[in-house]
Formats: sequence, structure tokens, C-alpha cells
Amino acid sequence: MVFVTFLGLLVYFLGVGIFLYYTFTFIVFKGWENPPYFPSMGHIKKELLNEVERYLKTSQRLHIGDLGCGDGRLIKPLAKKFPQHQFYGYEWDNVPFQIAKFSLRKNKNVHLIKGDFFRQDLKHLNIIVCYLSPN
Repeated sequence: MVFVTFLGLLVYFLGVGIFLYYTFTFIVFKGWENPPYFPSMGHIKKELLNEVERYLKTSQRLHIGDLGCGDGRLIKPLAKKFPQHQFYGYEWDNVPFQIAKFSLRKNKNVHLIKGDFFRQDLKHLNIIVCYLSPN
């Protein structure tokens, strides 16, 4: 009974935390000028990774950019599987950026840039990846 109560409280506070995060993001960043963090997941993520991998199976060194990389869920498996390429993650939101920075800290072929990718120079990128939504 105690575990169920604890689990219920955990789910409740997690929901409240997510609500507050999105509300704060909406207010601070003046609406959806910059979209909120939305993690890539499920079969769409798998399909996107498979599609990108087709282009990375080359010996030529490529520069791949993930626009709105969030917590680095797309970059991490690609950087590990293809260490010969350079990966650049662009994220404007500090929370997922810090998560990505921590989770990708050991990957020498990953470069994270905090900021609006519309204001970045992307000319050096050979491939640009952008996870838009699950639908």
C-alpha cells in the first residue's frame, strides 16, 4: 500500500513538474517562437535513425547537424556507431541542452551548440536531421 501511494505521488509530481516546465517555457520564450522540448522516441525515431544511417555508411568524413537536438537521443547512437563523422547538436532550451551535454560528454565526435539554430552558420553541415513530431 505504501509503494502504491509513493508511486502515485511520484507520477503526480512528475506531471506537475512537466506542466510547470512547459508553462515556464511558454511564458519566458513568448509563446511557441521556439518550440518546447519534445523527445524523439518510438518507431519514428527508429525509422529516422535507419534513414540517416544509410547516408553515413561512407568513408568520407561527414558533418551531421541535429537541429533541436533536445537531450541528444538521435545523436548519441549515431555518434557511437559512426565515430569517423562529426555530429553537431543545436538546442536553445537549457534543460535538455544540459542533459545532452552530460550524456554525450564522452563522445569526442559530438559538438553541442546552445542557441537558436536559425542564427547559426550551418554551411559546414553535409546532412541536417530534424525530428519534428511523432505524427
